[in-house]
Amino acid sequence: MASVRRGDARLLEALRDAVALVLPVECAGCGHPDREVCADCRAALRPDPIVLPGEPPVIAGARYERELRAVVLAFKDGDRPGLARALAPIFATALEGALRVARAGGGGDETLVLCPIPASARARRRRGFRPVERLAQAVGVRGVRLLEAVPHVRRGAQKSVGATERAENVRGAFRATRRARGCRVVLIDDVVTTGATLREATRELELAGATVVAAAVLAATPRRMPNRKETPTELPPTHG
Repeated sequence: MASVRRGDARLLEALRDAVALVLPVECAGCGHPDREVCADCRAALRPDPIVLPGEPPVIAGARYERELRAVVLAFKDGDRPGLARALAPIFATALEGALRVARAGGGGDETLVLCPIPASARARRRRGFRPVERLAQAVGVRGVRLLEAVPHVRRGAQKSVGATERAENVRGAFRATRRARGCRVVLIDDVVTTGATLREATRELELAGATVVAAAVLAATPRRMPNRKETPTELPPTHG
């Protein structure tokens, strides 16, 4: 079995070399030529789950920094949607943790729904794809669009403003669909900064009759890390 794995690895490297000759690329993490994600950066893209306190509890797959930050930026804004495959293990870890939280709260899986945070129409046109839904596809799940983005609500660049401004920017940014009523929802998103977007999505869904039980995000920025005096919420144990 070990020799088969080594053979598979050599074949994969050969295929990557062949693709690089036809479609020259550079590593999304460090810029090294001829690899979509080089071996060193791929090794750095490992899950390091964080449970962020608050309501709903947010499970992040890793910290939004260094190689992960570079790959996420290339994925979302560098016209490289195929990088979802490299990010999938981190997102899968976050999703697994969020589902454990949801199931620990009781209720059957028949009412449990994964709901992606919708991007604005402008962002969808610019990118040509929905990053959160592409991440979900990469881990083999499919979200349900219980939220719609409301046009012309978000003002300014979310990355460059503080928590208060971000909260104002997303106020009224979503509209829940009729399908939300009665659902137990796990929100899914790519990066959480202040949490304003998740809180606004939660508010709108719960006004529509849903219950938001957890959120899973690919990564959390340093400003969302619990400080040294806080103890992050523990994930429920795995059963079975």
